[in-house]
Amino acid sequence: MRLEGNAVPKYTSFFLLVSAFIFLNPFHRGILGLMVLSVYIVAMIPNKRITNAILNDIGFWVLLSFDLLTSILQLSYQFINNKTFVDYLTYPLILYIFGLIFVGRIKEKKRIMYFFYVVIIGFAIVGISTVLYTTHFYGSTFDGFNSRVGLNPLFGDTKISATGVGIYVSLGIALSGVLFIKTTNILLKGLNALIFLLSLYASLAFADRTGLIVAVLSVVSVYVIQMRLNSARKNVKTASLYIFIAIALIFLFNINLFNLKTMWLESSAFQRLTGMSLTNDPRFTAWGEAFKGMFSYPLGGKQARLNLDYAHNLWLDVGWTTGVFPFLLLLVFSLRTIRGYFKILRNQDLSSYLKYLLTAILCGFFLTFMVEPVMEANVLFFCGFCFISGIISSLSKGDANPPVCVSRQPLAVPLEEDPL
Repeated sequence: MRLEGNAVPKYTSFFLLVSAFIFLNPFHRGILGLMVLSVYIVAMIPNKRITNAILNDIGFWVLLSFDLLTSILQLSYQFINNKTFVDYLTYPLILYIFGLIFVGRIKEKKRIMYFFYVVIIGFAIVGISTVLYTTHFYGSTFDGFNSRVGLNPLFGDTKISATGVGIYVSLGIALSGVLFIKTTNILLKGLNALIFLLSLYASLAFADRTGLIVAVLSVVSVYVIQMRLNSARKNVKTASLYIFIAIALIFLFNINLFNLKTMWLESSAFQRLTGMSLTNDPRFTAWGEAFKGMFSYPLGGKQARLNLDYAHNLWLDVGWTTGVFPFLLLLVFSLRTIRGYFKILRNQDLSSYLKYLLTAILCGFFLTFMVEPVMEANVLFFCGFCFISGIISSLSKGDANPPVCVSRQPLAVPLEEDPL
């Protein structure tokens, strides 16, 4: 089974739809999309180039080891059942391999950004729809419930906590970093603004503090990358633009434009932000307890005592649950992803916008990983990270990976080669 010539656009569109179905996960049926990817991967195994690309990728072996060890230990501790065991073992690996052998090898790199947006929008729709649906029926995300919990219509009125909503919209909020990127593609700019504003609204509706930090960090990170990639003259213009925008936003907020200042000061999000200092956040205490617990209980088992239900940190939660070895494997996998990202920044064949978008996405992932119990609250979010990691691994190898996909047809809705 080879994807080349005129067949590529058909397959790309098909796999875009499959990916959208996976990350939107309507009524928890995303598994059907994963089954389709599994069939595709198995069909590609006879292709020696594909098999070698998988087997020669260190990230694949690290993730495989992590999935095996984590799944087996969690099952032995009876933290998960047999079905969840299969999910933990296969889902991250399937998406990583698909990103590695298909998406990351698309010759027209502009198409890769379509898959980035599928991940962002799929997750964002879940979080946004939860807030809108809950607000419509209860008047507020706080009414009708004893705590910050919403109902999601896409999952059959399943309850989703404020933490879960925050995880879903984190990537949409991270688009703040590309809002100020100069581009002539008005539709793309409008799409970024719409996703960001709705995601930020969903986060604030549940008084989630992490969303604001993601927004600020994404802007700062993309700005730093701009300074690195651009000339000194352009850097001066960029810095001036950011300073002007910051001053303008502060001024408009202080004059209470559209009553925004009043609404913010009276909001539950503001009350929660000012009611607890970040320096006194109980998560910091939980981090220390979980880290020390790995030395006392190197095989995990959730035996170390925490002041919270979880450590609220992806790596430490893994260590607390399954011990030091999965913790180290996940740490290595994460660091390899970061290393691949920096290689991509040095690749002159990739557009600047792709690099900025990838920067924003990784900001959303890693900051969420640092402060939320992702594996317990939303394992699909971690699978999304594995998908992006597979793409990064493929892109970072450049010409070492001959493209599987060779397209001779133009894009139906083209992005600019470099929209900046």
